[in-house]
Amino acid sequence: MLTQARMLREIARRSADPGVRGCRRSARRAGDAAAGAGRADPLRPYPGLARLFAQNTKIFIENPGIEKYSDFIMIKQVAVTEAIGIPYLVILMLAVVTFLGLALMKTRFGRYIIATGGNEEASRLSGVNVNRVKFLVYVINAFLAAAVGIMMASKFMNGNPEFGVMWELDAIAACVVGGTSLMGGKGNIFKVLLGALLIGMLDNGLLIQGRSSEMIYIIKGSIILGAVIIDQIKER
Repeated sequence: MLTQARMLREIARRSADPGVRGCRRSARRAGDAAAGAGRADPLRPYPGLARLFAQNTKIFIENPGIEKYSDFIMIKQVAVTEAIGIPYLVILMLAVVTFLGLALMKTRFGRYIIATGGNEEASRLSGVNVNRVKFLVYVINAFLAAAVGIMMASKFMNGNPEFGVMWELDAIAACVVGGTSLMGGKGNIFKVLLGALLIGMLDNGLLIQGRSSEMIYIIKGSIILGAVIIDQIKER
């Protein structure tokens, strides 16, 4: 979803059409206004805007570009896979999870993130630059989303804004199954990884049983709702 918004923003930025540029400025201002300049949850306005402007838009990568770099990409894939026996994407995922997990638990910035999520006002009064912490967290998220978008574009040889639609539901479900509090202040990346694996197994199992995508979304939504209710009961 966020990858869609960034892709379309780049299109709008390069476009000479004043109408396209006007839409870009309007969407950005609407999102910033709704998010309260970092003082409100930006997940509320931006997914809706991303879906609105990404509807029915597709960009195909030209074949010459793919052919130019495909040999290099395949060499790296084969080398890593043959040497270790593990797909290179799995290795990248484990490296990112390990690095960010250790950073969250062992560094001052990681403790600031946990503190800000738990009680933003108390963190601010304790001397934490809350706006800076939130900004850097969003930058890290944007970087990771862009990396995933690049990998998907290289895999399917086209950039499609429909990629990633409703993946935010999987991400939230993985977090809550992994014990992350949606109220903030509690979470462990390694447990989230286990949650993601469980959600993936659930997806595969339901697809094998022939369940419709709508039913799968209902089940995932029920998992999230149940986790939120349990989290609220524990907080009391």
